[in-house]
Amino acid sequence: MRRRLQLLLRATAVMLPLVVFSSGMVVLFDRQQSQSVEHLLAHAATALENALDRELVANISGLESLATSIHLDDNDLVGFAVAARRLLESERAWLSLRLLRAADGTSLLTLPAGGGAIATAPPAPTREQVLEAVGTGRAVVGELRLAPGDEASVTIVVPVIRNGAAVYALSVALRAAALGEAMRGPRMPEDWFGSVLDRRYVVLARTRRHEEFVGKPATESLRREIENGGDAFFFARNQEGREVYTAFVTSPSTGWTVVVGAPGETVSGPRDRSLMAILGGGALALAATLWLGALLVGNSNRRHAMERKLLELEGERLAERRLAEVTANLPGVIFRRVREEDGPDGGPAGEGRVAYPYLSAGLSGLLDGLAERASDDKPGDPAPGGDKLEALIHPEDRAGWREIFAAEATGAGPRHLEARLVLADGSTRWVRIMARPAAGGGGAAQTPATWDGVMLDVTDLKETQNQLTTSLAESRALLQEVHHRVKNNLQVVWSLIQLETMQIEDDQARERMEIIGQRIGVMGRIHEQVYAAKEFSRVDFGPQLRGLSEAQAAKHRDRTDIALEVSSDPLSCQLDTAIPLGLIANELVSNAYKHAFPASGSGSGRSGGTVRVGLRADPTGALLSVSDDGVGMSGQGQGLGLRLVKGLLGQIGATMAVGPGHGAEPGQADPGGGNRGTRVTITIPGPWYTQ
Repeated sequence: MRRRLQLLLRATAVMLPLVVFSSGMVVLFDRQQSQSVEHLLAHAATALENALDRELVANISGLESLATSIHLDDNDLVGFAVAARRLLESERAWLSLRLLRAADGTSLLTLPAGGGAIATAPPAPTREQVLEAVGTGRAVVGELRLAPGDEASVTIVVPVIRNGAAVYALSVALRAAALGEAMRGPRMPEDWFGSVLDRRYVVLARTRRHEEFVGKPATESLRREIENGGDAFFFARNQEGREVYTAFVTSPSTGWTVVVGAPGETVSGPRDRSLMAILGGGALALAATLWLGALLVGNSNRRHAMERKLLELEGERLAERRLAEVTANLPGVIFRRVREEDGPDGGPAGEGRVAYPYLSAGLSGLLDGLAERASDDKPGDPAPGGDKLEALIHPEDRAGWREIFAAEATGAGPRHLEARLVLADGSTRWVRIMARPAAGGGGAAQTPATWDGVMLDVTDLKETQNQLTTSLAESRALLQEVHHRVKNNLQVVWSLIQLETMQIEDDQARERMEIIGQRIGVMGRIHEQVYAAKEFSRVDFGPQLRGLSEAQAAKHRDRTDIALEVSSDPLSCQLDTAIPLGLIANELVSNAYKHAFPASGSGSGRSGGTVRVGLRADPTGALLSVSDDGVGMSGQGQGLGLRLVKGLLGQIGATMAVGPGHGAEPGQADPGGGNRGTRVTITIPGPWYTQ
């Protein structure tokens, strides 16, 4: 094994430098070849740019010389046209020549090449192009213009300056083919090509196949590279669909972009050879070092495994220290309770010793040394095998402690208990105990053998709870006494009214006093119910509704021809709502008995019927309805009773609706003067409570 390792190291020491040197030489040679191609591309792009600039300068110079014509000084357009025609005939690259007004770019004179009609001339320059030339005082070269049926051209605009101000502008439509001829001047390799793009990235001219590609937009890959302003040399796909190694340069005077491309194989071939050389050398070096690497990795893995083991042990010790710190500050104790399956003397399963392998230090701080009493055998402790922690619990609470760990607790969730602990000085402290079976625990007789739990000191909370309970009981007793006295006082008032009523001889006055007594009786019954039920926040309104309705029926017991039906959902409301609502119901039922069924011989054609009173739940609160099948309500109801009802409605935020009663025929809608009765519906907002 040692000899193999030595041979491998020697072979690697000899082969690796050779592989690195040969790969480096191949890479260096190919890099020099790529740099040579890039240099030629950059030189060709610059040469094409210069050729285009020379062509444009020559044409601009011709226009600028024409702009100095003396005919324009005298506004002699006829003489100027003769001079312009001679220049146009001498310039074969020009398709047309125009004289434009400087202010708005309007054409004043149009001369097509070859003496053709004005309609055959290329389009005039745009107004923006003319204004730019006039504003800057310099020649402006436009974009490629290619109308259907016309030859591709480029517009050049030159301002005509007189006395420091532009008065005219001259424009010429330059053949795009002239630009292509200018680009054929610089020599390039046969398989290379050059193109010029305007500011919209449209082909203006091309060294090869000019007529086929002029006017077409540049490929997306080329346009993206130019717009991003990336590397000076890059691979892109040309209009012919071939991948080419490309360089470009942008003219600062025209904004045109000159692009030169060489076949991709010119650069990719050397790069591929370099890559193969590097991969081959790397493969040899990798094969030579794999075996050595395997040995080193094996040793490293074993070392790392030992380090991980040490880190895990250190992490466990750190976690234990942190847990000890937390439990020491906890106002209570964390414990683990284990029942061993066999007793200390090899007894039968299920009668084993109860031990506490973990008992946090918080218990000793809380209970002044009781942790030591729970952990050590001392005189007075339970018999061997007993629960030592149970000995600390008050005798009256030990049954609950045993219930937590009983057999029926198997599979249950956390178990809870509040119990008293007896301190060393004989005083007691309240604790809350929560325990559950430990994960994976099992034991005899289907009882979990291992339990984890926590015991928290809740003495302060228990004392506060007892104080609140005492205060609540006192408050309830006080409220009960208040309602009892209110009920008694109302009963005394009602009795006084009854005595006074007996002394009144006027029937109408006696009736008013009786009505007042009934209203006081309604309030008294509600307070009586609150006192009897000992429920001060809610009043069961169903019995109240039935009681006041039956009281009205008893008052009119001489009307045996009137039936009473009362129905109610089990609904409760607050006292502030119950008293006004009881008075409202009392008035409505009284009105039904008094006015819905006139006695025989009154001319109504009817002497008896049914009064129905109902209370039901509603999404908005509750609905109280009082209906009859009597003669119906006539007039607007301006009596004292209805005025009282409306006042009480506003007090509880309720609304009232009056409509036909339960005796109405379909299609009847008027609320009075018929045989169909009246229904009054009261909508009472919440809160309402179901029983």
